[in-house]
Amino acid sequence: MILKIRSSQGAYVMHGKVLLQPPLSEISRVVSQVMFVADAAISLFSKDEKWAGKIGGYFCLADGCSGFPLLITPIGSNPIEKIANRIIICQEKAMRLAQHPAHFSSWESRDRSKDKWGGAVRLLEADLIFSLTGFPELGDEAIMCGATATHNSSVSNPNSLVILNEIAQRSNNPYWKPLSQSIGLRK
Repeated sequence: MILKIRSSQGAYVMHGKVLLQPPLSEISRVVSQVMFVADAAISLFSKDEKWAGKIGGYFCLADGCSGFPLLITPIGSNPIEKIANRIIICQEKAMRLAQHPAHFSSWESRDRSKDKWGGAVRLLEADLIFSLTGFPELGDEAIMCGATATHNSSVSNPNSLVILNEIAQRSNNPYWKPLSQSIGLRK
């Protein structure tokens, strides 16, 4: 589990060691968690018409203070004509969320008229932002909530699920509850 030190250097701590960026093993674990939750969402919502043809996206792991991308990677399958736009949008969501430190989700600064969408979630314990673009907007958000919850399970923060439920309630997210049940977060 990565913890972020609030400093001008943006250092991270893992197992008591100070690092300038999250270690590759931790980044790999985060991507695996995102893939796990995205696969569960695709299976769960494949018959929903809003999910028709939605089998992938781009994930951005970003610094929670600056929004600077630490990693951008494909999740699932992406049509070649949508890749460039998805890379731009997943970064924009993360950077916008970083500019609003009181917000937990990019949904809170969403502006459809300016192509500003939900789908990024703040992971408080590590001062990171998880952002996804490619699924329905609220699907992106639900998948990111699930990924942060699975990351938080190693931290055992009792408030994490409360915050994620609040994020889903604010956006009236219909995907969060069934997805969280599907990945074993609630009964």
